[in-house]
Amino acid sequence: MLAVGPDGWRQRVNFVIVGGIYCAAAVCLRHRRVHEPLTAVLLAAPGIGLIGSGLFAPMATESAESSSATQVEILHNVSALPIFLGIPAAAVRSARLAAERGQTGWLIYSAGSGAVTAVCFTLFSASFAGNDRLVRVGGALQRISIVTGFGWLTAALRRCKRS
Repeated sequence: MLAVGPDGWRQRVNFVIVGGIYCAAAVCLRHRRVHEPLTAVLLAAPGIGLIGSGLFAPMATESAESSSATQVEILHNVSALPIFLGIPAAAVRSARLAAERGQTGWLIYSAGSGAVTAVCFTLFSASFAGNDRLVRVGGALQRISIVTGFGWLTAALRRCKRS
């Protein structure tokens, strides 16, 4: 979970700007009719999630003071769902299309990225929920999920732009 301190505005602005860039890229691809509407939505969803996660970022003091989730934390977590569920869904769809087209390299990259993102999301969610076995590695699992997912999303958008 993102909990920002007094200088956390930079991270929040970063989330909103990067989310906007992902959304704009997906809209551009749709307007160019590079892909059907479902693919554009799947590529835009993580951008929308990033914007929401940036807008609803709980302050570090809010997280430390209460053992129950605040409304801002709940909104932040809900906003993250299009990221951690949407990217694996888009990657699996992309892998399926790559299989149909005989694009083995992209098939493997997409399937692997979708799997790593989804598995790490599941594990870090369990960690953040207090699973004793995972609590120490939750932050690392979250970062692996994010780097893998956004790495794939960036590659997918670049790949779409070239096609």
